[in-house]
Amino acid sequence: MRLRWWVLLATAVILLARLPSLAPLVLDHDESTYMVMAREWLQGAVLYVDVWDTKPPGIFLVTAFAQTLFGTTVVAFRLFSWSFVALGAWAIFAILRRRLGESPERAAFWALLYPALLTTTAMGHAANSELFFSAFTLWGLYWFCEERAMPRFVAGLCYGVAIVIKLFAAFDVLPLPLFMLLRLAHRRGEGLRREILQGLGFVLGLVLPALTLWWFASTSSSGRASIAAYHYVFWELPAKYVTSPSWGDFLKFLERGLLVPFWAVLIPALIVVAGARRSATRTFVSFASLWLIVLLAAQIKVGKFFPHYGIQFLPVVLLLASQWRPTLRISTTRIAAVALVVVMAFGLSFARRYLARPDGVRTLAQSLRPHIAPRTLLLLASEELPQILYLELDARPAIPYVHRTLLTQHRAVLPQTVDEIWNEALAKGPDHVLARGSGSAKLRAALIDRYREEDFRVGKDRYTLWTRKP
Repeated sequence: MRLRWWVLLATAVILLARLPSLAPLVLDHDESTYMVMAREWLQGAVLYVDVWDTKPPGIFLVTAFAQTLFGTTVVAFRLFSWSFVALGAWAIFAILRRRLGESPERAAFWALLYPALLTTTAMGHAANSELFFSAFTLWGLYWFCEERAMPRFVAGLCYGVAIVIKLFAAFDVLPLPLFMLLRLAHRRGEGLRREILQGLGFVLGLVLPALTLWWFASTSSSGRASIAAYHYVFWELPAKYVTSPSWGDFLKFLERGLLVPFWAVLIPALIVVAGARRSATRTFVSFASLWLIVLLAAQIKVGKFFPHYGIQFLPVVLLLASQWRPTLRISTTRIAAVALVVVMAFGLSFARRYLARPDGVRTLAQSLRPHIAPRTLLLLASEELPQILYLELDARPAIPYVHRTLLTQHRAVLPQTVDEIWNEALAKGPDHVLARGSGSAKLRAALIDRYREEDFRVGKDRYTLWTRKP
């Protein structure tokens, strides 16, 4: 009864801290991209042809599923992402309780820290792809811990889904075949045969989601175009991310992206469990350590130090930290209460920011809505204009490259030049063109004869809307 009481209380506080994050229209532009592309996909657009982004199709499939069930609003999608946070927490509890034999109190404590820590960063409030694929990797680990062929197949399936949601999830998978190879070296006879069968089951499950998507692309109406686009996104695009990482960038990533798991978990844990001894689950501790090392090495090698990438580290850090035992005579309930109160204090501070900050994007969308008819072609001509406006105005994007930074910060990954993209967009004759301020001189010269312009103001910001003349 006592366990149920504090678990319910902690869950209620976590939900309370997350509720204000439903208010802002934009928390992260990746989230907006998923929503716009999934909506267009459901409306008949061809993925990676009519709408394009650097992520594999799994995240758009997940988003399209959410929109089919619950609608296309930002609030519905964020609530849907909360269910994956809950699935991740449940997986942590199941791993600790059923696979590692932890007590219900300890398992619940570490499981609740997962959603609690995600409330302490804006990246944990937005429906980022890490929230979705981390739930699959955690459940994949749960099934992988059972040494039979069918559970290993289910584990591979979970990890395969995670990879088609985001390719970087492959680095969550990499420690597992290394672990299996080490075990094979110590197996003989019947044990070796079982280990091979389990490995084959895992590999089959791992490749099945990618093969299914490949089949889907080959049988779609676009045929060859989809296959070529999928090949580009999966194989050619990752090599085009030109980065020049430095140790300064990496340290900044540790400060911004990993601030939550490393400072809010490990440092307080070391203080509370001073003189701790490691648990008897040495095999799991070794595996989790390898997992963490692989993630850090991959992060340094790839050199993409975006803050939301830190979410991917959170499950392994929590699982690793859970395997240390306190020698101090403090009840688990009291430790859990103190830790959760400290974490939720950070989460509530974010909630206060959401409620106090004016939502200029929502105000702009409300001002423009009477002037833009549903499903008309809209060109956002300034980088400062967030792509969520396509969704809020129910407009079709005139440029297939939905994420606003693709045309500025990440030009190297595009299959076309920026000039080609703009020329194609203007040649389509969009119904509306929206720019911040008055737009560039080149844009005005291209539109002046065919469009009429109208000014809008939101606070101190000025916007220009060009509407095609009849």
